[in-house]
Amino acid sequence: MTDLMTPEQAQEWHKQLISIYPGRILKPEGFLRHNQLTGEIAREAVVALLDYHPRLSSRISKDEVYLAGALHDIADPVHEKSTFHELYGAQMIEQNVNVGPYDVRMKIAQMVRPHFVVSEEFADPAYDLSDEKKPFLNIDPQKLIPRTWQEQIVAWADLVNSKQKRVTYEERLADIRNRYENDPSYIKLNPDLARVMQTALPRLESLCKRVESLLVGKLDEKVIMEYGFL
Repeated sequence: MTDLMTPEQAQEWHKQLISIYPGRILKPEGFLRHNQLTGEIAREAVVALLDYHPRLSSRISKDEVYLAGALHDIADPVHEKSTFHELYGAQMIEQNVNVGPYDVRMKIAQMVRPHFVVSEEFADPAYDLSDEKKPFLNIDPQKLIPRTWQEQIVAWADLVNSKQKRVTYEERLADIRNRYENDPSYIKLNPDLARVMQTALPRLESLCKRVESLLVGKLDEKVIMEYGFL
């Protein structure tokens, strides 16, 4: 797809935002690599899926999924708080980031929108009056849950890389659990986020198991189509 943003252009967007908002990303190289690696892992997942189910090639694009992974944290350099960064990132892609034709831009934005714990944050009463939530009060909460395979693959790809290297989802979720269930410093610093993380962990684990079953050919096309595609 020649009119789609290239990986190099995606990286350039991040670099420009980091330069416009200096100091908000403490480790720029790590931030750039995390986004790039998320895109690479997501693209490889689509390739694996299509190796088992080539007939689905009209349903999912490895290049579109790559871009969603590569841009999933695009809001981080702009917004000082990470709360609802998924929603701000999707909004930026819809309104400001020329990733491709309109329909593709909307698809990529939706791949980004539900990628971490935004559904649990949005449902938690502690965030109801936050300034970060106010621009999104009318959003359909169903859009905050990864449902289709593109959304699930991007969410999974974000969870299987940490500190610029690939890890298993079990390692990543164990690290999250240890910090937000067992480390008093994290819990005291942000008890609302700690509660959200504890609530989200079972869903994230289930999502990761489902995606990895998909990628090793354990799901037949009937089950795959029940989840569907954007």
